[in-house]
Amino acid sequence: MARVAASAGVSTALLHYHYDTRQRLLVAAANVLLQTRQRARAVAAREHRGLAALDAIWQALVAAARDGTERARVELNSIAASDGELASRLATARSEERAMWLAVVPTLLRDLGAAPALSSEELAALVHTTVDALGTQLALGEDPVSARATYDAFWLLLVSAQGRERS
Repeated sequence: MARVAASAGVSTALLHYHYDTRQRLLVAAANVLLQTRQRARAVAAREHRGLAALDAIWQALVAAARDGTERARVELNSIAASDGELASRLATARSEERAMWLAVVPTLLRDLGAAPALSSEELAALVHTTVDALGTQLALGEDPVSARATYDAFWLLLVSAQGRERS
């Protein structure tokens, strides 16, 4: 707690006042990290259309790998195995992100000229799982060129499997 307080430029007493245990501080930090990560992905998916949205989502993944956000998420998942409160927060974050993908993927596929053949829930689960896996790979040192090829192949397969939007 003393090192965290020193890094934040606050007194240890102030840190203990707001977070009486290291576990509560960890959960609060995890909350900020997960919200920031989700917001970056949502902005990328919502503020762009078609191929530009795919590129923006990719850039959000790369940025999160570079700034340590994805690595921190991987480590939080490890800690959560023995921390029920953190595990609960991570489960909530997964649900929130799944809901975000549920809202944006059908529109994104239509922008790419595909008519969704799978249910919105199935598409959201597929995209969420794949994007998370690629984020983890990048965090663990995967070559970004190779990971980008996997990302592009995923979207190409997804769009082609969905069929064509009728004009």
